[in-house]
Amino acid sequence: MMPFDGEKFLEDQAEQLTFEGSNFRPAWSSDGQMIAFTQSICGEVSCGVWMKNLQTGELAQVSHYGSYASWNPINGKELLYRQTARESDGKQFGDSLWVYSVQTNSRLYLGRIVSPNYSNRHFNYSPNGDLIGFTSQYDNGEGIKFCTLSSNGGELNCPDIQIREFSWSPKGQIVCLSFDGTPMSETNGTLWVMEPSGDGQRPLILNDYELIE
Repeated sequence: MMPFDGEKFLEDQAEQLTFEGSNFRPAWSSDGQMIAFTQSICGEVSCGVWMKNLQTGELAQVSHYGSYASWNPINGKELLYRQTARESDGKQFGDSLWVYSVQTNSRLYLGRIVSPNYSNRHFNYSPNGDLIGFTSQYDNGEGIKFCTLSSNGGELNCPDIQIREFSWSPKGQIVCLSFDGTPMSETNGTLWVMEPSGDGQRPLILNDYELIE
């Protein structure tokens, strides 16, 4: 963690937060008190989702084998994460979504994501906390799509546009990288804006590098 004075980062005041394992995908709670992250190496330190209290320095594990943690932006006390769902014999059959409450030290099951959605990543709440967005690779050859579901669970909505990465705008729109695996064209591999439903798709920039807006 490194302070920023408005013009530059203060490198001499950088603070190391973790010391063991391979830690990535940090997520800062909206109240600035907690940082969640994924520990990917299963060894002396258990892998999964961890969180660190920046006020007390306490480090606690939220979930074994969980990943892609995202804080609810409204209350800053609920942490969404993905967990691989397995049969009793260990066979994987999709992903389950959970929400951990810091206040009650309990977790709530939101639901399961199964075939054809098999590689689900980059889970993030919308700015108002109503939706959960993520990327999902299909096992039927349809590529990687942007999907949403309600923050209370429910059915998936996956617009018919192939993307690789996305970001929420402050107003709840999606900025995404359009990429369908075909050779580069005027629109393939460019940034687009759309509503979470997939409506109102429009390019921000084309591959002639002409800035549209």
